[in-house]
Amino acid sequence: MKNNKFGWIYVWSLMLIMYLPLFLIFLSSFTTSKVLGSWTGFSLDLYKNLLTGAAPANLYSAIWITVALAVGASFLSTVIALVGLVGFWFIPSAQGKFWRSTSDKLLQVPLVTPDILLGVMLFLLFVTANIPRSFTTLMISHVLLTLPFAVLNIRPALQHFDRHIYEAALDLGATPVQAFFRVVLPDLWSGIVSGFILALTISIDDFGVAFFTRGSDGIETLSTFIYADARRGGLTPELRPLFALILVVLLIVLVVREHKLRNTNK
Repeated sequence: MKNNKFGWIYVWSLMLIMYLPLFLIFLSSFTTSKVLGSWTGFSLDLYKNLLTGAAPANLYSAIWITVALAVGASFLSTVIALVGLVGFWFIPSAQGKFWRSTSDKLLQVPLVTPDILLGVMLFLLFVTANIPRSFTTLMISHVLLTLPFAVLNIRPALQHFDRHIYEAALDLGATPVQAFFRVVLPDLWSGIVSGFILALTISIDDFGVAFFTRGSDGIETLSTFIYADARRGGLTPELRPLFALILVVLLIVLVVREHKLRNTNK
């Protein structure tokens, strides 16, 4: 009984440590104080400023660049991962085993490489190749950053796919393209969506790679904007309602997903 009570105290202590900062940011989004943690009265002015365009223009630019970068890089990395894995899947087993083993080892390198190291390496590559750093180099870098994570989610789905179903579709008169889109792709869809979402999260969360590959022509992602904002002596107050809205959206997604899983299990 004592061990059980200690276990609950331990778990709830961890929950408190993890979620208290999120709660404080959410709470501080309802006050106009420029100092985080200082309460000057309940107000929705920060939400009003954020949603009506009254916040600093460079904040909106950073948000749109972050969204465009994350969606574009995640889409490209997911497509590249899918095409590559399906290509390996069609290689005869003797050759395919070698190429699959080689690709698995190569893809593990970016996974264990710190973001800042990857950013520095890409920075040196672009400088050596005399490629001006811009949104294009930022997109290329994020595709390389998120590609292994897309592969990790799609590969298990493809490994569990029964190849005989694809071959049966061919025997029944379907072309290879029709068999892929009507038989193979629907079965891989959950892995594709998971890979895209994980790649999206990694891209939005990135700082090290973006910092070194974005160039100096005014391009800012949300992470580099926050870094520059903090160096100037504080954070833009409208960031607090932005974080609060992101948190609410994530909670809604988690609740909906949990509800669907429970209905599916029933």
